[in-house]
Amino acid sequence: SRALLITDSAHALPVQVNRSGLRAIAEGSGDIDRLVIRHLAATTDIRAGDLLVTSGLGGRFPHGYPVARVTNVEIAAGDAFAVVSAAPASALDRGRHVLVVAQSSQFEGAIAP
Repeated sequence: SRALLITDSAHALPVQVNRSGLRAIAEGSGDIDRLVIRHLAATTDIRAGDLLVTSGLGGRFPHGYPVARVTNVEIAAGDAFAVVSAAPASALDRGRHVLVVAQSSQFEGAIAP
């Protein structure tokens, strides 16, 4: 198995703004303390302080797990899109344990070590 931090630049996950239900894709920035959401219309209802949770889309992550909190919504003059920054909900550089959540069907027929 391979574990990948949500902030890894090779990672993206479907999220939902807890307050409004807005769905988006949060991408790892490569920085341990920052996720990025791109391609949101500048008029989108998202603001600093909003909680991002897993949306459940794609079936990889269950719905409703806290992911990050929005720290900044940047809209450059004349741009049609906003760039949203968010801080992970947990201190990723301090974790010592990993919980693997898997469907039991993935282990049917597996032989225990």
